[in-house]
Amino acid sequence: MAEFVTEQLKKLVSYAIRGAGFIENFELTTYIGIRVEDGELYLNTTDNTNYLSVSDVCQSEDMDITVNAELFSKLISKINSEIVELEISDNALVVKGNGKYTLPLIPDENGNNLSFPDKFPELAEEIGTIKADDLVTLNTTLKASLSSSKDSIYTNYYFGDITLTTDRAMATILDKKMFDGEYLFGKAFIELLSMGLKDVTLAKADNKFVATADVTDTCTISVCTTVLNKITDFDTAGISRLANLETPAFCRFKKADMLELLERLSLFVSKFDDGAIELHFTDNSIEVSSLKSDGIESVDFTESKDTQDMTVKINIDRLRNQLKAYGSDIVDLYYGSPVCIKLKDRDLTQVIGLLK
Repeated sequence: MAEFVTEQLKKLVSYAIRGAGFIENFELTTYIGIRVEDGELYLNTTDNTNYLSVSDVCQSEDMDITVNAELFSKLISKINSEIVELEISDNALVVKGNGKYTLPLIPDENGNNLSFPDKFPELAEEIGTIKADDLVTLNTTLKASLSSSKDSIYTNYYFGDITLTTDRAMATILDKKMFDGEYLFGKAFIELLSMGLKDVTLAKADNKFVATADVTDTCTISVCTTVLNKITDFDTAGISRLANLETPAFCRFKKADMLELLERLSLFVSKFDDGAIELHFTDNSIEVSSLKSDGIESVDFTESKDTQDMTVKINIDRLRNQLKAYGSDIVDLYYGSPVCIKLKDRDLTQVIGLLK
């Protein structure tokens, strides 16, 4: 029998359930593995690409079982007794808290209790650390430029001399080298690393990466993923050329003012025009309008330099999403190129391609 403080178990399960992919035709992604070994509890889930393991100390007899992830996590989240007991009885997991609940154990192909697969390599060489602040940036500003196309190489984060994301119509570049080498990491992998909001140690073993973060003195989150081998398909050179295009004019304005404007203007923007709006830059403001000019509004500059009188066309959703992901309340926007505009905030550059 295993006995847990309810609030502690709830926290561990809330971490573990985020690793379950619930993918149709991949039953393992709907399960959670519960293993107790030598006073250590391991909760394991997968999305069929990433394997997540959440561990913490416990006082319990050893066990190694697998149950339905959704049922187990929802049950634990609704228990409000001080203690939860887990016990195996008659090919079932008996959960005792406010009452007594029985969850069937998942069998393997031989009819024995399924042991959740352990995909973590025994030895891995450390390649670097991703700081907690950088993880926040990866999951906010850089996340906004990820491709939404499921099969695109650009659904991944690129790590090299710089760190970047792109969907080819926009890009976000973090001018920071986090570790030696060039790697692509998937969106789900980065999201899993950010759960504990702690520094993450990254290690590599053959074709696998292992990321580890100590959430508390006793609780550890580990994620194992497979190396992505399509890095040569990721057009970093083309994206760098876009990012390095000259944009000599500068203006500064309040982010909230522009976002509120775009919310109103969106009522007059047609999807049939690729969500296009026009930005007319003057000496002291940006006039923003729909293509039919049935919605026109301006945002004043708080500061500007080398301004140009020019009009560009841009997708309203790309602009809005990039502004929402911008880290400061005051936006520094650079323009003057017929190809793109840029938003800059310290070591971050957000590039948004213009429409023709």
